[in-house]
Order: sequence, then structure tokens, then C-alpha cells
Amino acid sequence: IYGARESDAIKAAVSPHDLVDAVRGNGVAAHWAGAVAALPDVVARHARPRDVVLLLGAGDVDQALGGIVARL
Repeated sequence: IYGARESDAIKAAVSPHDLVDAVRGNGVAAHWAGAVAALPDVVARHARPRDVVLLLGAGDVDQALGGIVARL
């Protein structure tokens, strides 16, 4: 989760794990990968045929795209 204009209190109150838990709470598989460099391995480990892989982010998250596509 990338906070741009949020206060420090709001940034501290929400984590990537909270987002994953909320998605899972709606019956959808979600996984937290950690570092951008880990994304290709995590996606390859969890993606199944006909899955939609949604990559959202700011900063260097685009650097994982080639590795993810290569692994699928």
C-alpha cells in the first residue's frame, strides 16, 4: 500500500496484510508477496489456468512484469 498524501496515522493503520485479508474475506484468493523482486515467484506459485493476475503499484513494481509474464 502506497500512501501519497495520507497522514502518518492513516499510513500506520492500514497494511498490505489488511488488504489481502479483506480480499480473502470476500471469498477471493489473494497473496502478499513482499518485495517486488519476489513477485514473479509468488505469482508463478499461486496462479492457475484462467486466473486474472492484477498488478497494481507505484514505484518499481513495473520491474516485476517481465518476470511474471515469463513465468506464466
